[in-house]
Amino acid sequence: MPKCLDCGEEVGEENKYCPNCGSPLEVRLPSDAELRRAEYEFHQTPSGRSTGRILMILILIIFLILFVFIISRIISAQLEQIGSGFY
Repeated sequence: MPKCLDCGEEVGEENKYCPNCGSPLEVRLPSDAELRRAEYEFHQTPSGRSTGRILMILILIIFLILFVFIISRIISAQLEQIGSGFY
């Protein structure tokens, strides 16, 4: 008499699921075509590396915006000093 792979309970030949724990009694292995399709789909999805690149680009853009903002403030402050010296 076969046994459940999960709980070890003896089950009848006609059962598809264990009456004790509910686990399926037949283990279905994927076909070669299913494995190849899954591998292809895995390689088509964005990986962590592309997420890291996007994050680095966003950080660089933020720093560039801050740099331009700070430089423009410095230049306007210097222009105010120059302008106040003439009056």
